[in-house]
Formats: sequence, structure tokens, C-alpha cells
Amino acid sequence: MHPRYRSPDVAIICYTALAFALSVRSSFEGLVVLSNVAVFLMYLLCFASVWPLVRRPKSPDEHGLSFPGMQLIPAFAIAGVLWLFGSPNPGTRLAGLR
Repeated sequence: MHPRYRSPDVAIICYTALAFALSVRSSFEGLVVLSNVAVFLMYLLCFASVWPLVRRPKSPDEHGLSFPGMQLIPAFAIAGVLWLFGSPNPGTRLAGLR
């Protein structure tokens, strides 16, 4: 952490250097695939982090969305992301082109 700005300066510098190196040495298609994999990985992590929140018991004064089968939603979302990871061209599959 940067002592003055409280930002992750080392992570920002490493990410910038990696992005620059990949943009210079890789093709555009490779960067698109890498970007999509990173986005899918972030979705996977977000869906996995929702699971403990859904299972946590609520206090009586807490209001929130609750419905039967709510614990299954993160599992279906994770399964969907894993299915997209396994597909050769997720964009064409979702668009119905294959």
C-alpha cells in the first residue's frame, strides 16, 4: 500500500507492466481471449462469494430478499460460468451461431 494515497501501488505497477508486455508480444485475438478468461474468473469468484452470504442466518430485524431455493442460485451461476469456460467459442454459442 502506498503510504500517502493508500492505493495498491505495487499491484498497479505489476498489472500495468504485464498488460504492456502482453500487448506488445501477443496478438489481438490472444488478448481478447485473456480478457474474457479474466472476466469469467471474476464472475466465478463473485458467485462463489455469494454462497456463504446466502446461507448466513438473518437476524429478526434484518430485511432482505428471501425465497425458496435461493441457495441454488450461486450453484447454477457457477455451473454456467464453468460451462462457458469449457466451450470453444462462448460468444458464438450464446448467439446461437454454432
